[in-house]
Amino acid sequence: MRDGVRLAVDVYLPEGLEPGLKVPAILHQTSYHRSHTFRWPLSLVLDRPDPLMELFVTRGYAWIDVDARGSGASFGTRPMPWSPDEVRDGADIVNWIIGQPWSNGLVGATGVSYAGTAAEMLLVNRHPAVKAIAPRFSLYDV
Repeated sequence: MRDGVRLAVDVYLPEGLEPGLKVPAILHQTSYHRSHTFRWPLSLVLDRPDPLMELFVTRGYAWIDVDARGSGASFGTRPMPWSPDEVRDGADIVNWIIGQPWSNGLVGATGVSYAGTAAEMLLVNRHPAVKAIAPRFSLYDV
């Protein structure tokens, strides 16, 4: 990020994406940990891809999972949910996305609960590459 804080990111691209082919991205920012690895026998049931991520990726989108600043495997601190620094991180993440060789420069965001509100907060930055958000549940009074 602009202040040197490193965020943990997982990038999922469509299978067999050919070099030079560019795709839009869906950003999912969470404080609930972007990924988990479970031991057997839980791994048989719980180590499965997120169904929404799978839906988008199989339809030609990149899916970008990010642990918010100070949560999961990301560095930094969280003085409060959706702090000014965390909200600004959204613009830095979008800048990183549109700079990737697979990006066509279009970004959307979605999520439920914390991630839904993070999608809404992404709009505060007024980043021109953010074309749509779809919070599937978000807090009403943040």
